[in-house]
Amino acid sequence: MILVTSRLTLREAASRDVAALSTYQRDRRYLAARASVGERAHYAEPLDAAGIVEQARRWATESPRLNYQFIVTLAAGGSVIGCAGLRQAGYPPGEAEVGIELHPDHWGSGYAREALSRLVDFARDDLTLTQVSAFTTPTNRRAHNLLQRMGFSPASSLHHEIRFQLELAVT
Repeated sequence: MILVTSRLTLREAASRDVAALSTYQRDRRYLAARASVGERAHYAEPLDAAGIVEQARRWATESPRLNYQFIVTLAAGGSVIGCAGLRQAGYPPGEAEVGIELHPDHWGSGYAREALSRLVDFARDDLTLTQVSAFTTPTNRRAHNLLQRMGFSPASSLHHEIRFQLELAVT
């Protein structure tokens, strides 16, 4: 499965994507434990890029398919700049969680909005979902602003994450 925007391609994961994911997931800006000028807090330690790709490839073979983890690439050249997912497993029917992460070199370019908008359209138009949620850290102001600009509302908060929610009008 492939989702396309004007500047991005969201495609199924392949084993060759592990190196690109590992590169940005080890970037100090991505990993910053505490936000400071120019940095955003995300994870305290690198994620398991190989595990992410393996799980994404497994999800792609499930039937019925409930979870999607796409590799985000630039449409021109196909360079991997992140990943984005939509997960229905564990949620009530009609609901899912969306998420996106990008290489810090591509923050502020509008790519996150573009990819997230395409995921929301996919959730509403193709999967006929009625609600999507997104989770982020309390210090990730860039994500908070993006979600709110896209119509998500803060729904709940714990000390380590904030849940945003978007009601979808199925067309």
